[in-house]
Amino acid sequence: MKENRSKRPYYIGIVAFVAVVVIVAVLAFGGIPRSAGAVSINKASLSWEYSNFDQKYHVKTITVELTNNGKDQIFDLFIDVKGNWPVEYENEKGFYIRVGAGLNPGETRTISDSVSNNWNIDSATKQTGTYTATLQVIKYKYNDPIVNQVENVYGERMIDTHVP
Repeated sequence: MKENRSKRPYYIGIVAFVAVVVIVAVLAFGGIPRSAGAVSINKASLSWEYSNFDQKYHVKTITVELTNNGKDQIFDLFIDVKGNWPVEYENEKGFYIRVGAGLNPGETRTISDSVSNNWNIDSATKQTGTYTATLQVIKYKYNDPIVNQVENVYGERMIDTHVP
């Protein structure tokens, strides 16, 4: 009996150590890129327009202000937008736009795109109501958003948007 009691603090110490290591690993490899925000989305907005052709609202323009909070220039960024709006087809859940040239350390840039420039925006159709849109600054593997394999999420922001 005495041997079991003397080993109890030893086992508790090992379990506590392992728990701390697991928590640190999860934060270091899973949580930091998303929550720390290597790229912050300072402001974001979506505007809508009604199409008489299909009798639905479509995203007309998106405007996003980004800041690179890191020490390195980041290339091949996309802004991925998904919403909790009701959809008829899978491709209407969201869209993406390309940021363009690399974002320098400390640089703040406003990115704006419209349906006239980007068919991906037009493919996102909505119904009247207020919805939440989640915007993520993403780098895709192979620089190909069609494949949808995400390499890094640099920043994230949620906004409320109202479809008239």
